[in-house]
Amino acid sequence: MKRLISMVLVLCMVLSMLPVGAFAADDTSSTATTTGSQGLNYVLSDDGNSYIVTGIGSCTDTEVIIPATYEGKPVTEIGNEAFQGCEQLTNVVLPDSITTIGEWAFAYSSLTAIEIPNSVTHIGRCAFNACDMTAVHLPASLATM
Repeated sequence: MKRLISMVLVLCMVLSMLPVGAFAADDTSSTATTTGSQGLNYVLSDDGNSYIVTGIGSCTDTEVIIPATYEGKPVTEIGNEAFQGCEQLTNVVLPDSITTIGEWAFAYSSLTAIEIPNSVTHIGRCAFNACDMTAVHLPASLATM
């Protein structure tokens, strides 16, 4: 247990040294248009080509399934603080379309399990701070943390 806590603390320290990413500011709430948890919040990316998950919205699932597409466009990011403090959240399923997990994205949630797909190339600082995860698999594709 001490080793796991040490690993999480080291991961958080490494993540806290990264620069802040820029994310769109406008927020919309709706339901997914493909298989996934209903009620999540999304915002269209600055370039208009993809969506960013920005929050739990009205979703009450303990296992949140992020859809690969929303309103006909790929979902490519989990935004900064998107699920921060979500006490009901225990598991997240990410599609291969996700490339970025934002800063503090799952911090202080009850997340215990997540499989990070090989498509993820960036994880923001403290993305998993204070989570009770039992194991984390980091993909070889990860370029920055």
